[in-house]
Amino acid sequence: MSSAAPVQVPAPGGPASERRGLLATRPNPGAGSPFFIRFTSTVDLGPGVPPAAVELCFVPGRVVLEPAAFGAYCAHLATLALPGAEDLGVMVRNDADDALMPRVLRVVVTVPACFGRPAHQVVLEDSEPGWSDEHVRLPPLPSTTSD
Repeated sequence: MSSAAPVQVPAPGGPASERRGLLATRPNPGAGSPFFIRFTSTVDLGPGVPPAAVELCFVPGRVVLEPAAFGAYCAHLATLALPGAEDLGVMVRNDADDALMPRVLRVVVTVPACFGRPAHQVVLEDSEPGWSDEHVRLPPLPSTTSD
């Protein structure tokens, strides 16, 4: 017999569903006419790194995100030990995709230049298969340089 510790299987409703539960939604009041929604907040990535700006921009499907929910969600993300901006971006994209089921989704994580570190931007996009609307386009990407 092996003396190795048993493998622990995460219980359903673990950390991902707790995070996603913070993304409170309500029915889309304009489901018949597509539009985009943009939220911005910051997430502290830890000592020695300036806070990351997080932008969530999406064309809603059946639901929209409650504005206060994005702030609470980002505050929760700041309590997690994330190795970098890419990890943060992937987490936000996956959580938003699952909770909102948007037609089009873009997540931008920007860490400003600081203490000799260059500015760092991560952009993730996703869309429903085959969805296209020439009248609704996501806004241009934010710049990593100051004007």
